[in-house]
Amino acid sequence: MPEQPAYFVSLDELRLREGWTLQLVAGNRERTVLNVLERAPEGALLSYTLGERQGQPWFMLVYGQYTSYDVAREAAGRLPAALGVGEPWVRSFKSY
Repeated sequence: MPEQPAYFVSLDELRLREGWTLQLVAGNRERTVLNVLERAPEGALLSYTLGERQGQPWFMLVYGQYTSYDVAREAAGRLPAALGVGEPWVRSFKSY
């Protein structure tokens, strides 16, 4: 059971989204994601999911939904400073 169910989406559900997103953080502990969520301003477009990497749980936090790689890349430069994320990874939802 996710600690923040309001922000959690299954990996299958995330893959069904259209377009691109910004992956802010990822790690094998849910706390990695929760630390950023706790700093997020109200209304931030955040979701997190759980996958697997090298046989271990892998939590991933994403921000926003964009129509193209270029639009997402541009949005990466305007992330809320409170998130404390330096360089997000632009990814298509289908790449998850």
